[in-house]
Amino acid sequence: LVPPGEEHICVVAVEPIPSVVAGIFEHPRRIMIAAAISGGEARFMTLGLHHGDASSSSLAPVNPDNSFPSDWEWEKPPEGYPPSIAVPVLPLSALLAAIPENITITRLMTDMQGFDFETVASVGRGIRRVQSILAETYVMPSETQPYLGAKNNLFEY
Repeated sequence: LVPPGEEHICVVAVEPIPSVVAGIFEHPRRIMIAAAISGGEARFMTLGLHHGDASSSSLAPVNPDNSFPSDWEWEKPPEGYPPSIAVPVLPLSALLAAIPENITITRLMTDMQGFDFETVASVGRGIRRVQSILAETYVMPSETQPYLGAKNNLFEY
């Protein structure tokens, strides 16, 4: 959200799920990008939709041996939604490069369902433009990670 009374702040929000994007109210200081963010090159990827309301998603398959609560509907397609959709995926480095150098990036918040650490690290030295980073990572044995193939475990670094 855009903080009230902070007229100098603009929020760039990125969300790949179309129904979530449609439900976000407009704000003059928020830029909404309907895509997923990852490391690597720009491309289209398959985004798996999870939970009964498609409120969660991931570019990686869910680990069937994960430690998530069993009442989460991981394998069942959400009502009225396909089990997956094709989405544009933009590199975080390209998003940061699109912001002019004279603009301060005070905070980067990520919730990339298993790709946070890998994506932030992929930016390299360009990440130094960001003053504060809040990223969702794991510290757990790899066999209990929620997503297969995701490199998001600080336990392994």
